[in-house]
Amino acid sequence: MKSLFSFFLFLSIVRPCFATTKEYVEIRNGEKLLTGIFQFRDESSPVIYFLQGFTCMSIGNLSENHPYNKLVDGFLEKGFSVFQLEKSGFGKFSNSVLCADIGFAEEVTDFEQGYEYLKKRFKGLENKIFIFGHSLGGSIAPLIATKFKPSGIVVYGAGIRSWSDYLIEVTRYQGIWNGRDYEENGLLLAKLKDYYYRWFNNGESLMEICRDTAAARVFSDLWGYSGTGHYFLGRHELFFRELNSVNYYGIWKWVSCPVYAIYGEADVEAIYPDDMKTISEIINHYKPGTGKFLILEGTDHLFAKTGTIENVIKLRKAGEYGNFIYENFNPAIIDEVTNFFHQSLE
Repeated sequence: MKSLFSFFLFLSIVRPCFATTKEYVEIRNGEKLLTGIFQFRDESSPVIYFLQGFTCMSIGNLSENHPYNKLVDGFLEKGFSVFQLEKSGFGKFSNSVLCADIGFAEEVTDFEQGYEYLKKRFKGLENKIFIFGHSLGGSIAPLIATKFKPSGIVVYGAGIRSWSDYLIEVTRYQGIWNGRDYEENGLLLAKLKDYYYRWFNNGESLMEICRDTAAARVFSDLWGYSGTGHYFLGRHELFFRELNSVNYYGIWKWVSCPVYAIYGEADVEAIYPDDMKTISEIINHYKPGTGKFLILEGTDHLFAKTGTIENVIKLRKAGEYGNFIYENFNPAIIDEVTNFFHQSLE
């Protein structure tokens, strides 16, 4: 039987202050091939399993100045190894369908196989494995944690409410932030509640809902959905149905390790701190003293020091946001994550 993992190694010289070894790891999920990326300065170091956000893209081809790479560099500099898993269809070893075509449940099992790799690599030293989940990665983190028992979790810019509720709240707040009239926004929300109920609770497809020209106009204007096909925001609609079915209030209850929930004060995507605060409250309710919450001052969803939500909106409208986040990374997030994990090792 073929081994679950194989390796391809090379020495990376792009790190500014220190040499780092990078291994591209072949990982199987059934017949699927996935690509893991393991980076370290010292193989004996504890490891952070970095779960990325929603977007279907390769994390192995990001620019050096991308916030994710700045996070990885920071984690390495603080004495941690870092493991990442390319999403389905991306990376050196992929033979699988693109992540846009799979459901949420399959994506979770992909990331579970990544953890299986870490368990084998750190056999007997499983207490050295930690999880950092960004955005959607913060929704995958507790699902993995209830199965594999990491030594600690940090989530940033994640949510706890259902996906349908999140879509409503995104429109409620982002609509006003982007200048929509309050009355108009309220009328739109009433329509969306009906459409989302039909989509997530009644099992109607987006195409069926959008046979109604009014619904088609709303989904086109708000989300860019054409009214045909099964893809929404770059993912198959099955992904959202499966994500919406997860009761995260119940999932977080069963996470047994210390958890640090961080909300960036200027996070437009996470909207407000309530969800992150609730995660820490759930952890502390069932395991007192093991949950922690922080509002990271002036920091947005991609770890940039943008100051305020209003400034994020302004930068995006001016087309300046992309360059801004590359040049204004907030290194405080690195200290918060690594200090929390170091405390868990003591």
